[in-house]
Amino acid sequence: AGAVSRILFSVGSPQDPGTIRGSIRYQGSLASAGERELTGSLELIGAQLSRPFLRQPIRELSGKIILDKRGIDFQALRGRVSGYAFDFSGQWRPAGKPQLTFSLTSAEMDIAHLLPEADTETVDWYDRLQAKGKIAINMGKYEGFEFSNLRSDLTIDRRHWHLDNFSARSHGGSVLGDGVIVDLPVGSSFSVQPRIQGVPMQGFLK
Repeated sequence: AGAVSRILFSVGSPQDPGTIRGSIRYQGSLASAGERELTGSLELIGAQLSRPFLRQPIRELSGKIILDKRGIDFQALRGRVSGYAFDFSGQWRPAGKPQLTFSLTSAEMDIAHLLPEADTETVDWYDRLQAKGKIAINMGKYEGFEFSNLRSDLTIDRRHWHLDNFSARSHGGSVLGDGVIVDLPVGSSFSVQPRIQGVPMQGFLK
């Protein structure tokens, strides 16, 4: 698995756990990623993806990846990050806008583990990333805030995270609304427009 993840994502080593089977065609320059073409169909079984994006490695990753001239299709991927299981499907189109479209669901998740790695000052991909998708988390938390039945549309535009049609249950009440989080190397800021009903103030302020 590590040998293929190094080709696809420039991370990993042959010692990484997991298996990838299928077919892959590699055409072009070995030295320059911009002058190569990958096509194929791969099945991942218990693979580990070292941390090119997230703060923790993605483990026990299984599912199917289709590669063609346009990009990568992620079909029914399942994995774990810091012990939390998730399902992920989507498409990566480097020449598109957004480059990534996705759907992510999880029975239980600490949202902090879905954020990019803490030291993002030199992570060039994050400065360019444009993504759009949907997230659904049945039980979760972020720092001191615990919630259930979270549903939201999510758009990421060069470190700006736009949460639209957000809804969640918390402490017996509900939180609805929209918000923007700006995640910069010097620190994060946010602007939210919530509609809160029946949530204790102490729980919400966390």
